[in-house]
Amino acid sequence: MIIFAIIGRLVMFCMFGSAGILFIWCSLQMLWRGARSKKWPEIQAEATDFLVRSLSDGTWDYYCYTIFYGYTVGGDIYLARGDDSCHFSSYADAEAAAMKESSLIKSLTVFYYPKKPKIYVLQRGIDTSVFCSSVYGVLCLVLASSVLPWLIGLFVIGMPPAISCPTPDFSERRWIPSECPNI
Repeated sequence: MIIFAIIGRLVMFCMFGSAGILFIWCSLQMLWRGARSKKWPEIQAEATDFLVRSLSDGTWDYYCYTIFYGYTVGGDIYLARGDDSCHFSSYADAEAAAMKESSLIKSLTVFYYPKKPKIYVLQRGIDTSVFCSSVYGVLCLVLASSVLPWLIGLFVIGMPPAISCPTPDFSERRWIPSECPNI
């Protein structure tokens, strides 16, 4: 029984820890792009292609399209992901809407990183979603760290005895029983 508790806490630590690190990493990239993009050159990109894909939420299938735009910097062609729409009930409807949309939109303004033109943004400045991503990352890391004392207790104190909800007491280097959460 205690092995399952150890494995469960270890899995929880790894899942929430890696998710937290991933969210924080994405936030830092978004912050970097947002802060730098204010000085990036802009270029007009032309609609070049679109992609229609099928998605399912388990009970309903729906179709989405994404329009891609091409822009040229220094003789090299780069692709930018543009408009998305996901409210179609058939592939044919999504394809027709994508064709219409890509022919109506003449160009899209893209701001690109001069040292690596494949890195681009569609709007200058810091996107507000960076704050949501940061909050999720911090919450995941807090959840992961809540398991950390128990895992450290395994290495410092040793295996916990067969008591209900053992909690490490590092001052006395022993496991003490605690109140189990009602989950």
